[in-house]
Amino acid sequence: MQRDIRSFRTIIALLIGVILVIILALENRHGVSIQIFWWHIPSVSLALLVAICLLLGAGLALAAVWWDYRRHRPSQKRDDSFPSASMTEDMTAAPADGGIQEPPNSSPHS
Repeated sequence: MQRDIRSFRTIIALLIGVILVIILALENRHGVSIQIFWWHIPSVSLALLVAICLLLGAGLALAAVWWDYRRHRPSQKRDDSFPSASMTEDMTAAPADGGIQEPPNSSPHS
């Protein structure tokens, strides 16, 4: 149920975003000129320019998220620097007789 509400909210948010982009495009149909260094475009629709910028920004954001995920995801390789489960079980196992073992008496006074 919670998942259905989240997906419904996502769909509503996407629809609102699409409607806003369409309104922005319809309100800005006039032409603009672009000059970047030596490159010059005499007339381009402002709506097209805004759409291209939005797509480039979304693509860069997706690329950044993908890059961050690839850098920080858990490695699939096995790390042998940590003891395995069987080794830790052996280290914590109790003595066979169940009691505390005394160290051998090595004092010279006995």
